[in-house]
Amino acid sequence: MFASLMMLTQGCSEDDEQDVLTDTISSIEVFDVGNEFNGNDIFIKFKSKNPSARNYLIIVNQDEFTISANEVAGLNSDQVVDFSDDDNGRQTRLTGLTRDSQGGPLVEGKSYTIQVYIPESNDMSIPSSSFILREKPKLDGDYAGSWSDNLYSGFQVSMSLTGFGSTYSGQFFYSSTFTSCCGENSDGTIVFALDDQTISEYSMNQSVTDFFGAGGIFYPGVCTGSYEGSGRLLDPIKLQIDFTGEDCEGNHEGRVTFTRIVR
Repeated sequence: MFASLMMLTQGCSEDDEQDVLTDTISSIEVFDVGNEFNGNDIFIKFKSKNPSARNYLIIVNQDEFTISANEVAGLNSDQVVDFSDDDNGRQTRLTGLTRDSQGGPLVEGKSYTIQVYIPESNDMSIPSSSFILREKPKLDGDYAGSWSDNLYSGFQVSMSLTGFGSTYSGQFFYSSTFTSCCGENSDGTIVFALDDQTISEYSMNQSVTDFFGAGGIFYPGVCTGSYEGSGRLLDPIKLQIDFTGEDCEGNHEGRVTFTRIVR
């Protein structure tokens, strides 16, 4: 596939202003999801303003280095990752063979950026924010979430997660902004175990004060609660957990989905 894309870019004239970086691709987010210190560690999400685009090229640069559209044809096949968003949306994971645009291997401790290229329209993105491959638990990070149960539907939540071995723990917030809904440092704590793609021993302990619950009912004082469940990784940055629990509002049974974000 890359050979045909090279022919496409080589067929463009210099009058096409191929060196211009566009905003057609935006919100490029890069996540370190492993400890192999190569492309297998890199998971990428982005947005596209081109609704007809289906094929994309991902290019890794050493920090402060930028590649233009007219330079894509000169790259080797191991310096780009091409994919279609038909099946997985505008997100992909690189490979262990991926090299940067200057030909070097991806290594621990070095700073990189990502650019995304659309062959059909000859659009090259501006570089992403820089990132560094580091050794850390693969789910470490900040997550935006959506909580739905027998009382709430699509309630926005968030959490900050850290890991040790196969166990992860973190702070939980009944808001999308990593702030407490009800005046505390957080609204609860989360703990779970991860085995490959399986989440087990999920536990969330809640503590909130003076809040308005479902139906606008006011609950004065401290409302504690506990939830248990299990789930799985839907992809390297998305967790889905089915839970049951009880607090001052009564029994809860539902599902929460968390997606890792850059902030």
